[in-house]
Amino acid sequence: MSLVYSTANGGKRNSLYIGGRSDAKSLEKLERYGISHILNVTPGKEASIQAGVPNFFEKKNLFRYRRVAVYDAPTSAPQLLEAADSVVKFISNGLHHGSVLVHCQHGVSRSTTCALFYLVRKAKMSLTDALQMIQRRRPQAQPIPAFMKILEQYAKVHGASDHDNSQKRVFQSQSSANDRKRPRVGPSTGPPTGPVGPPQTRTEIGPSSSQAHSLKEIGPSLPSDKTIGPSPPPYQQQNKEIGPSLPPRKDDISIGPSLPPAKEDESIGPSLPLTKEDK
Repeated sequence: MSLVYSTANGGKRNSLYIGGRSDAKSLEKLERYGISHILNVTPGKEASIQAGVPNFFEKKNLFRYRRVAVYDAPTSAPQLLEAADSVVKFISNGLHHGSVLVHCQHGVSRSTTCALFYLVRKAKMSLTDALQMIQRRRPQAQPIPAFMKILEQYAKVHGASDHDNSQKRVFQSQSSANDRKRPRVGPSTGPPTGPVGPPQTRTEIGPSSSQAHSLKEIGPSLPSDKTIGPSPPPYQQQNKEIGPSLPPRKDDISIGPSLPPAKEDESIGPSLPLTKEDK
């Protein structure tokens, strides 16, 4: 049993498998791989004992079965092409519920053809890309030439051409190359790219509490201890007075007209006549 395709459905990975008779008969394998739908691309045992493969667990209702009764022969090609749409629908519904096994007698031609119908129609792959993907995972997978012809007819109607897919691959490769060349925007969590420049010196604007010699100033610097603008002349003397000064004061100088010095026992003003007692 080979996993050839996976699809996400509600956070769960459902897968498409290709196998043979032994895989369809192994209940342990079917349960381990989460198979819910089985597409049997062989005739019934009543039609051919050698070519037919029974639906081994059909009566137990463990799986959902669908049979496409064709032989691995060119004469069965038209019948297989007629069943292509119903095959695609069964596989698509099966992948919605779980995983799908498509099997024939040996898992080489008929089962691979049915898987290619689905990949061309639903996955929109070119026939070449779809077959190469299957063969990488199941090298023995190879439809017979008659089945390849009907696959080519089906792909022309429902699938992408090889030219479209080649252009898509070129665009994707160019986009990947551009993404690698595009510079990274925003903070990076990895190592820096490109040449590394010299470390930048931190420049501060305005006064700082750190020492002056550790800072780089912006603009012309002013000489220390100098003022800006006109400065008044220096004081010649400390405590210099402002305005006209008065001459130094002399002691015992009077202001206004002065009187002659008084004589001892000399009275001032008219004197009164002496009384008898004074005489």
